[in-house]
Amino acid sequence: MSTTETTDGSLRITFNDTGIVYLDQVSMMGKDAIDNNGFRPDLFKAVESLKPPCIRWPGGYYSELYRWKDGIGPQHERGAFPVEAWNDRDVNSFGIDEFMTLCNRLNAEPIIVINTGHRYSTSPQTQYIEEAKHWLEYCNGPATSTWGAVRTANGHPEPYNVKYWEMGNEIWLTRKCQPICEFPESICSGFKSCRFFHNNYRLWQQRL
Repeated sequence: MSTTETTDGSLRITFNDTGIVYLDQVSMMGKDAIDNNGFRPDLFKAVESLKPPCIRWPGGYYSELYRWKDGIGPQHERGAFPVEAWNDRDVNSFGIDEFMTLCNRLNAEPIIVINTGHRYSTSPQTQYIEEAKHWLEYCNGPATSTWGAVRTANGHPEPYNVKYWEMGNEIWLTRKCQPICEFPESICSGFKSCRFFHNNYRLWQQRL
């Protein structure tokens, strides 16, 4: 396939027959990004110049609906973000493994935000606790553990040893106080080196 550099190009997909064509995804990622672990070199350099001591992800409203298992494995097999947000529906090409690669390359401490249940969710709290347990094991468990083996199969045999875990986003809108405060107690078994925290003073006042 021939290649040509341009600053004013277009992409055309043609079909020399009759019928219906379904397109799942079309990627415009350049070779320079592919060779840089999938990160656009200009954006990566901009973040690198900041020398961030830590990076929080997935942050904000996005974390309230994020299901981490949709963001692992082969890119074309990943599940999309469940809703459209800010006129976009994320295809989860940037998941936990890509995040850890970014943090390692920038020498930044990762802070992972756990989905503790969206404010309008009718799913039981136990579902989110179980999902969080699996995420901790994926990140910090040995290759012989259930989710550590999945991480290994995805090309990362060594544990990430993520230390900092945040409980949800704007949690005064998400869940009641008591379940959130008890969340770390339910998921930290076997991972005593982890640190759990939340970002809402109103919840602290409520518990007091």
